[in-house]
Amino acid sequence: MKTFKYITCVIVTGFIFSCQKDSNPILSYPKIVNMGTLKQHQVVSKKVFLENNSTSEIHLKKAQASCGCTIPKISDSIIAPNKKTTLSVTFDSGNRLGKIKKSIVIESNAKPTFSVIHLIANVEKQ
Repeated sequence: MKTFKYITCVIVTGFIFSCQKDSNPILSYPKIVNMGTLKQHQVVSKKVFLENNSTSEIHLKKAQASCGCTIPKISDSIIAPNKKTTLSVTFDSGNRLGKIKKSIVIESNAKPTFSVIHLIANVEKQ
């Protein structure tokens, strides 16, 4: 009888834990995006995929660039479990020259709360 109660308890506990959603969804994204070799005053756009591999929704609250030369735009602010959304990134090289490093910070309910995507580019004289 004790064995039956023990086995029943183990099965019920396992069932309860298997039905729970992830309390800490994780956002998958590229850490570095290469914008390529550009000329001065050239504007280039890239699409980056943000992926949710968990069983809970990820709510993207904000995407903010490190300066005004970079514009991030999220296509959907909610990523369903096992789905992707697109982050469109536009970069204007302006008067800059040489190797450029910029960043985009994404705020969400995922862990960690702030995710950073680094953009790199090489800007040549026009």
